[in-house]
Amino acid sequence: DPRVKSIAKEIAGNGNTFAKSERICRYLQTHYPYDLQITPTPEGRDSVSDFLFYQKRGYCEHFASAMVLMCRSISNPARLLTGY
Repeated sequence: DPRVKSIAKEIAGNGNTFAKSERICRYLQTHYPYDLQITPTPEGRDSVSDFLFYQKRGYCEHFASAMVLMCRSISNPARLLTGY
């Protein structure tokens, strides 16, 4: 979804990789509430786009996925690991 890159560029602004990533992280923390009771992503819709632009709330997987995709869309290296 091109909107993910657009919002990431707007939020990240200028600066080094760390500063840009930190701004994205803070934005997600302050603009999206943590919620375990969300509806499933509709079929055919990207889950990150659904989180960022429609539901605007989610749980850890939503935040982590959005963070990684937003960072990668602006060429900040990022990866997602799960488990323990």
